[in-house]
Amino acid sequence: MAVIEKQAYRCDRCSHEWYPRLQTEELPAICPKCKSAYWNKPRRIDLAKNEVEQARASMMLKKKRRSHDEV
Repeated sequence: MAVIEKQAYRCDRCSHEWYPRLQTEELPAICPKCKSAYWNKPRRIDLAKNEVEQARASMMLKKKRRSHDEV
């Protein structure tokens, strides 16, 4: 039995997953559910949230190190 591998896509905006009807090398233009043309690009606000969370974690680590060094 032959195994056929299909390319699946997932929208970064609405998390919808789909298989394209046509097998082409081009990426889909829009998400079929939310109709976003930016379905394969993360939102800027999500990127900013990740940066803030990383900065907070770094600050907490520095704070713990300082308090540990003072003891």
